Amino acid sequence: MPDFSVGDAVKIFQDYPDDWIEAENQVGLIIGFGKRLHIPAAKVLVLGEVAEFDLTELQLVHASGGTHESR
Repeated sequence: MPDFSVGDAVKIFQDYPDDWIEAENQVGLIIGFGKRLHIPAAKVLVLGEVAEFDLTELQLVHASGGTHESR
């Protein structure tokens, strides 16, 4: 599992997608961290709402930070 940071773009693959079917396979932005039932989780801005997902339900799409070249 990759190390996630605030600002990372992640794709959501829920263990139980029926809980919020619209969020499944969507890209969101990590805005914070917490725990759900003692399991590490991330607060993700997706579809205009903030929701918590277990870190195992997230796939890193783009890491925040680093340097970007402008052309």
